[in-house]
Amino acid sequence: MERFVRIAVFLVFLPVFLFSVFQSPVVYDIIIIGALAGALIEYHLMLKKTGIETMLWANLLFLAICIYEFLNRNPPAFDILKVFALMIIYAALVLVPPIFNKDIKNGMLSMAFTVLGGFYIIVLGVQLLQVIHLDPYYALFLFGVVWIYDSAAYFIGTAIGRHKLLKPVSPKKSIEGLLGGLAVVAIAALALKLATGARFIGIDTGRAVLFAVILGLSAQAGDLTESLIKRFAGVKDSSNIIPGHGGLLDKLDSFLLAAPVFILLMKYFI
Repeated sequence: MERFVRIAVFLVFLPVFLFSVFQSPVVYDIIIIGALAGALIEYHLMLKKTGIETMLWANLLFLAICIYEFLNRNPPAFDILKVFALMIIYAALVLVPPIFNKDIKNGMLSMAFTVLGGFYIIVLGVQLLQVIHLDPYYALFLFGVVWIYDSAAYFIGTAIGRHKLLKPVSPKKSIEGLLGGLAVVAIAALALKLATGARFIGIDTGRAVLFAVILGLSAQAGDLTESLIKRFAGVKDSSNIIPGHGGLLDKLDSFLLAAPVFILLMKYFI
């Protein structure tokens, strides 16, 4: 039943995603911004269950500033000097309040986990906004590879997984699922290039296959990072807002590392 619900939700979301990518980047931006804000809230609520009071207000404010700075340029982009200035502002928001906390241990934990959330969800996550503004087909390639990898790793791991990948962090993930997922995305990238020609997203067939494998590994690393956070918080899902899928952070985790890695690959290795 869970698999049916997962597939049904995906089939409902897919046309919305395709419409946003090719017809309305504004809708895409709204979806990503809403997902990042929701994921931040889920992250802070998970940590609250452990007794750690993080600074949600600081991260939401930092997210809003980053989004404003990105969308305020034409075309939307991040300026390296402005990024440095944003990091100084963020440091002031996060590092100063714990100084006034009478409980030094709680102050340090609050600061550390707030910064972790800010880096993991905001600094990495806002790169998803850049992808579509570089090229809609970049977004199609990135999301397609990550979705194919996640699905293949899940179904292959469920069917034949015997050797645990990282049992203390994520007991259900297997080495067979990892290798099977990487093999499937490599084959999918190869088939895509053969079907569309070498001009698709501006890279040759060999790079397309290599990039797909790198993105699959990046997606798995991002997913395991969230699994570590959930294990620490003692929860199965970041929330239950999406039927059969868990929370917003559960759906974003694979993209949080894959998106910036993909941008670096496309900018410097083609």
